[in-house]
Amino acid sequence: MKKIFFLTVFVLSTLTFTSCVTSVHPLATYRTATTDQRITGLWTSDEQLIVIEPFLQSNFGKELQRSLGKENKPFVITGDASKDSILFNRMYLYSTTQNNITYYMAGGLVKLGNDLFAELYPLHVQDSRHEDPLAFHNNFLPSFTVAKLEWSGNGQMTMKFINGDFIAEQVRRGRVRLKHEKNELFGTFTITAPSEELQLFLEKYGNDERMFSKDQTVVLKRKPVT
Repeated sequence: MKKIFFLTVFVLSTLTFTSCVTSVHPLATYRTATTDQRITGLWTSDEQLIVIEPFLQSNFGKELQRSLGKENKPFVITGDASKDSILFNRMYLYSTTQNNITYYMAGGLVKLGNDLFAELYPLHVQDSRHEDPLAFHNNFLPSFTVAKLEWSGNGQMTMKFINGDFIAEQVRRGRVRLKHEKNELFGTFTITAPSEELQLFLEKYGNDERMFSKDQTVVLKRKPVT
């Protein structure tokens, strides 16, 4: 549990959120998950290198499958083998290294209308300075962070994360009905609505720029392959 805690803190500090909003249910389901090769490759953000690759094609994904195979343990999300197979084939792995520590996140993509949304959830932390055999622990409740993806012609991808303050205000005024929990002390807003309800919400409000802010936006620049 300690590893998951540190990874979650890293994700939030890296994205410099002023108001964190996460979901307890995934945005991407086996019915709605899609793929887009534009997101794969090497990216930089504030001199930090981020690698995005298809999950099952990544070294991490391959090693995870071997590790679980030796223990005769399935790598499950829904608990249904056929549904999980579809999801894993459409998932992406995000990884970045700082101070010899590699942080792994995973997530799927969903197209809603003309917009593409990505979700991220913490998966693993690996410290190269210590023996740390690859292990996946699915006995915790992951939280999903959702971002709208946009591209520009100069090789940039922008991840616009949801502004929890805006959603909370709309809910408070009765303009939006979305199951949630808000922690005033820590300034967090957790969406508890099911995946389908979250998809409908994003499809309806995905073009409302008030739902995003510069503080929740990360610009990634593609790193040329040399």
